[in-house]
Amino acid sequence: MKKNQHGFSSFEVLVLIVIIGIVGFVGMYIWQRNNTTKTPQTQKTQEQTEAKASRPFTYTLPSNWGEMTCQDVTLIYPNDDKATDCNDRTNLIIAAQNPNELTEPAHCLSSQEIENIKKEKPLLSYDCSTLTVNGKQVIKEIMDRGPDEVSSDVKSVNYEFVQDNKPVTFCYISTADGTLVHADIAEQIVKTVKLN
Repeated sequence: MKKNQHGFSSFEVLVLIVIIGIVGFVGMYIWQRNNTTKTPQTQKTQEQTEAKASRPFTYTLPSNWGEMTCQDVTLIYPNDDKATDCNDRTNLIIAAQNPNELTEPAHCLSSQEIENIKKEKPLLSYDCSTLTVNGKQVIKEIMDRGPDEVSSDVKSVNYEFVQDNKPVTFCYISTADGTLVHADIAEQIVKTVKLN
């Protein structure tokens, strides 16, 4: 006579334990891999966040502009700039603090200093003025250096702040044909600069 048995046999229980073990092992492997390795994009974002925290200034970007940290400088550029790395850029702002202390106060160049620059490299025009940004005096220089080996004309607008006797410079560089397309936006960004 057969008894009507209900429940699991020892074989079924053993199969269930093996399945739970495999699922647990795979889940733990995936969790560890996701928490210990960083994708290049995650690594880059972390490095940029660390670089941003260590710089001696902050600023506000317009919504259609981005930034990229490259060595000791920050590149600020319009989002429609399709360049992929730090070397492939024009029509941008370079923001950096020079690690060297100033030997004299920041100032507009004298005619003698301009002539000395012209002896070393072309300088077609130079204009300088001062403005005040968040209570700090800023030197604004507009330079036209003429053509170089890459561009048909190189123009720049430089803004120089002084923080702890070291210059903090925002330099807007023209397009390859010398057009200062975003000069107004560059000044808008500069006017939001706060030195830490």
